[in-house]
Amino acid sequence: MKFWKKLPTASCQLQTISVRVTLMVLLLILQTGDVASQGLFRKALFLGNSYTYFNDLPILTATLASSNGDSLYYASNSPGGYTLGWFPSAHVFSGISLNMISNNNWDFVILQEQSQTPGLLPDSALILQQASDSIVFGYSFLWNANSYYPEADFSHTLSSDTLFTHNLSTGADQWKWDFGDGYTSNAFEPVHIYPSAATYLVSLVASNDCHSDSISQQVTVLPTTVDLMPDAGYRITLIGPDDMGNISVKGYNGSGRLSLFDLTGRLVSASNVISGQAIVSGLKKQLYIYVLVSKSGTILSQGKLIFQP
Repeated sequence: MKFWKKLPTASCQLQTISVRVTLMVLLLILQTGDVASQGLFRKALFLGNSYTYFNDLPILTATLASSNGDSLYYASNSPGGYTLGWFPSAHVFSGISLNMISNNNWDFVILQEQSQTPGLLPDSALILQQASDSIVFGYSFLWNANSYYPEADFSHTLSSDTLFTHNLSTGADQWKWDFGDGYTSNAFEPVHIYPSAATYLVSLVASNDCHSDSISQQVTVLPTTVDLMPDAGYRITLIGPDDMGNISVKGYNGSGRLSLFDLTGRLVSASNVISGQAIVSGLKKQLYIYVLVSKSGTILSQGKLIFQP
């Protein structure tokens, strides 16, 4: 790439008074913004070829300037295959390019050479490469390109009309669930009760600050009150809680973990179960969804619990 100094008249523009550089002038624009006050306004003209417009170099530079609080006005002429001075497809012979240079008081004129024209001497190229490396990340692996795309995934279990979600997404820190019946949730692993028997499409959008991914699964709620969740050989019923918050797990005398969720799927209580007994506190009078898990992580039972103090 070359940076040409603008001369007083069109007839002596794009002469050999040039500084041949491999740094894109966008580095000069950004570096200027670093040493000056914020809110700079600059004007830049881009003259190049397919390398310029294919990579949206003017828009990229303007976006970078905007992220620093600065503004960049730009214009561009970049026909495919154009060179700077090699006849016949060259900007030095282009009336459009020459007029664009002379018709505005540009702060920068960025010239993109065609890739098959002769390049710099090795020593000069090394000096300029080292200079560019001191300003920006000059290698794609340093930018971690494509390393931060989230991948949405989940599994689910269904107990009668109650859906239990298991979030398996990676690379995300924001979640948006759509249960297919008009209700949504932003919880990591919400629990949801369906109003009636039907087939619903459950969707999850997993996002981070830059990207998002989505996945959908069908869930069929059957017209039955029978608990469809396997109970690992147990027939378990929760009794309570009483006024002191004591819950007895009828049909299970072991240890584990009892989790209670409100109807939005938010976890509101998690208690240890010891010898079939658990203690909960701080509950309001309402319906809860419970999940009982053994010490080994096996789901023993899940369903609805009404707390009426």
